[in-house]
Order: sequence, then structure tokens, then C-alpha cells
Amino acid sequence: MAYTVGYNDEKYFLRAFRKSVGMTPTAYRSKQTKMNAAAASASYALPQPSGSRWRARSMPRNLG
Repeated sequence: MAYTVGYNDEKYFLRAFRKSVGMTPTAYRSKQTKMNAAAASASYALPQPSGSRWRARSMPRNLG
């Protein structure tokens, strides 16, 4: 990954990444994988409009 983002020295990339993010790239990847898996398995319901301010809009009439 270091070479992909433009670092020629893998050890320097590791130090810079750890300083910037606060964890190693391996730990970061593990954390992101767990977060993505949790988000994918959770069922999210879209909020339904409520109140008198919401009205279904009709399609415009064909004036041609």
C-alpha cells in the first residue's frame, strides 16, 4: 500500500500512518472491516414523511 500512495519507504509510511491515524494500517483495516460488516448487517428503515407539510406531488399534465 505504501508504494500505491507514493511512499518509496514502507517503514516511513508505517510511521507516518501511525502518527496521522493513531494506529497501524493493519489495525485500521481490521477496524474498518468490522464497522462495514456491522453497517451492512444492520437493517435501516427509511424515515417516513409525517405531518401536514408533506403531500404527494402529482405528475405534471402533458400540455402538448
